[in-house]
Amino acid sequence: MTRIATLFALLLAISLATGASAAEAPSAPSTNTEAVVVAAPAPPAPPAMPKPSPEAKRTKGLAEKQALLKAEYDLRAEELKSELADLLLEKQRLDVEMGVADARRKKQFAEEKAQVDVLALKVKAAESEMKVALGELRAEKEKLTMTMALREERNKEAALDAREEMARIKLEMEKKDVLQAQELHALQVRHKALTAQNLLAAEENKTALAELAAQNERLTIEMAHAQKLHEKKAQELNTEIALMGLQNSKAQQEQARRENEHTAAMTSLKHELAEVQTAMTLRETRDAYRNTVDRDILCPTEPFKDGVLTISDRRIQLNGVIMEGTADYVTERIHYFNNQSATDPIFIIIDRNPGGSVMEGYRIIRAMDASKAPIHVVVKSFAASMAATIATAAEQSYAYPNAILLHHQPSGISWGNLTQQDEQMVIFKEWARRLHATVAEKMGLSMDEFYKRMYEKNSDGDWQEFADQAQKLRWVDHVVEEIREEGIVKKPEGEQPQPIWWFFMKDQATPPDPKNNYVLLPRLKPFDYYFVYNPDGYYRWTQ
Repeated sequence: MTRIATLFALLLAISLATGASAAEAPSAPSTNTEAVVVAAPAPPAPPAMPKPSPEAKRTKGLAEKQALLKAEYDLRAEELKSELADLLLEKQRLDVEMGVADARRKKQFAEEKAQVDVLALKVKAAESEMKVALGELRAEKEKLTMTMALREERNKEAALDAREEMARIKLEMEKKDVLQAQELHALQVRHKALTAQNLLAAEENKTALAELAAQNERLTIEMAHAQKLHEKKAQELNTEIALMGLQNSKAQQEQARRENEHTAAMTSLKHELAEVQTAMTLRETRDAYRNTVDRDILCPTEPFKDGVLTISDRRIQLNGVIMEGTADYVTERIHYFNNQSATDPIFIIIDRNPGGSVMEGYRIIRAMDASKAPIHVVVKSFAASMAATIATAAEQSYAYPNAILLHHQPSGISWGNLTQQDEQMVIFKEWARRLHATVAEKMGLSMDEFYKRMYEKNSDGDWQEFADQAQKLRWVDHVVEEIREEGIVKKPEGEQPQPIWWFFMKDQATPPDPKNNYVLLPRLKPFDYYFVYNPDGYYRWTQ
């Protein structure tokens, strides 16, 4: 619609310009000859319109060209505005898509990490189960081995006894055979003697021979009977040995059955244990899930809005004295977060920091200056000395209204002779210039004026201000009433701090004695005070 209206205005301007030029043109003379013969004198002709000069024509042409060029310029400007609006919409769409893709990637990484943790727990549980089961199987195997060895020893002893019994019976039978052979030999000798002696008395010898034959037959029958008894005894022993072998085979089958039952029981126990472990793992995972915030962490490009500062999980804690190693801790995290995203803000959180090493602090400031991602420094309780310099040098800084910032001149001790101390003083002053030049420039002061105002505020040169006053001095950029920590997504653990030192001289059931029974509270951090209702002096603290 805008382009059509602009084109219509252009055509209208051209039409008006054309009409005006036609009106200014002189009319052509009439060719009617009959007007010459009129008798009455012709009235005086109106004065002729002056012809436009070439300069007027050129001016008019330039005006028309200017109107045409202006209409074309307006049309092109509208087209460019429309294209720019399309490009802005496309940029917003791409930003939204990139944000959604980044959020999905973070969520997928968190889910994969949770799965890896669950799998690690399952692997540890399975290893523990396998170790316990392996130990039980080894003990059961040793027990069964001992039982089988004992049974084998018993079987060996029974077989040995059976062999000894068979040897004894065989020896007895051999003895009987020998005795029978000896008796037979004696009978034969006697028979020959009797035959020789009784050749003459045949009748008598016949009777004796008949008796001897009967006795020989009886001995033969006894020997046959003894042989049958021997064979029967041997058969009984073989049967007993076979029976013992059968019993041993049954014992082995019973042992195998028991092993199978034990294996089945162990398998069932393993299944039950696995179910219990799975239930425990599931419960632990469910508890861990309940103790974790299941939503995407907000990471707005503009974290400070409507007086509320939103801190994401891209946060670096800077508490305690700045000493050797602090710069590595902070700068490595600055580089990591920059490699992760060069647009999302990074937060350096200072709860309580009394300052510290100038070299470590200078490295932190340089890393902040070199960061592509914006860095926001947040002071919650106090920042002094080097920590205050870091907060003031930051591109964006925030503090609670009652947070305290403190600036002062660097202090230290020098050793050596006068020349050496002069050399150290030169380096010391140069460090002071390098650290405080940025602060003084931000305040709109020179270094001398900055140090002069330090001692105007405090005789020791410790210039401390609450954040609402520090903001006026440009030590901090924003004073915030509300800070939202988006990065705290796991349930906090630990117990509430308690006094460290307790002294009791009487029973707690008795009223506290201010002289002998009291609680000694720990020493406070800088700029802090105890605000305690203590009418009887029960609570005491070190200065």
